[in-house]
Amino acid sequence: MHRTLITIRCLLPALILLAITTQAIAHGGFEHVIGTITAVQGNTVTVKTAKGDVNVTLTPKTEITKDGRKLEPADLKPGTRVVVDIPEGSKDKAAHSIKVGVSGK
Repeated sequence: MHRTLITIRCLLPALILLAITTQAIAHGGFEHVIGTITAVQGNTVTVKTAKGDVNVTLTPKTEITKDGRKLEPADLKPGTRVVVDIPEGSKDKAAHSIKVGVSGK
């Protein structure tokens, strides 16, 4: 019993550190919106996700790419699959980047 407690005390901090590190790497400071564009109106793109619709704001700094090639906002059309990176905590859901034609898997 004593040996088990020592093992748990040694492993628990390592497991907590691993969980924190993995979470930070997985998100990289961004919320990922994965889905299909349903509407584009001005600088707002609506993305249908598994959890519902998300309105994303385009800014002059938003990077839009497909297979590493730069695209323009006019290239965003309803029915297009996208992955949108939004800085965590962004109140206006301003897109940092949009990757077009990417599988959600």
